[in-house]
Amino acid sequence: MASGDLVIARVPGGKGLDLADADPVTTEVIRQGLNAASDQMAVALRRAAFSPVIYDMNDFACALYDVEIRMLAQARSLPSFLGTLGYCIEAAVRNIGGPESLHSGDVLWSTNGFDNGSHPQDAVIVVPSFEGDALVGYAVVKAHHLDIAAKDPYSTDTTDNFQEGVIFPGVRLFQGGELQEDMFRTV
Repeated sequence: MASGDLVIARVPGGKGLDLADADPVTTEVIRQGLNAASDQMAVALRRAAFSPVIYDMNDFACALYDVEIRMLAQARSLPSFLGTLGYCIEAAVRNIGGPESLHSGDVLWSTNGFDNGSHPQDAVIVVPSFEGDALVGYAVVKAHHLDIAAKDPYSTDTTDNFQEGVIFPGVRLFQGGELQEDMFRTV
């Protein structure tokens, strides 16, 4: 594969699959499988939500990204969230020390409005995906969380970001599959 070729998949060990090597049937099967996975993320979130802002108003977004933070699939959801989740992943991963500090079983949590492109009530969960020891991508959800200790349950008259609630700048809720009890209790 020549330098600059479009790579559609990267496998552990750094080898890639050139776009010219992919047949249309396989490409379509993979594309629809990724779309179905992101749609199922949205279904699971709506079913598990206690908030009508999520299950009725669809104030969320769910997506899958590759290791280079290129979107692979995204469920239909709130238009203002569509296409913004890559920035959320970049910030959350940067705040815990970069991709090299990620491990299988990690779950990152962020409510930093500056990093997430909205207000702190739009909480972000990032789950890195691994094939063996190699990081291969990310699953991400951004959803409106009604009460995160703001001055009011839904603040529309704030004058700074801190009045809108507690800010978690990309912290681990799980590390290596182990619940971080102190962070969980804080959240």
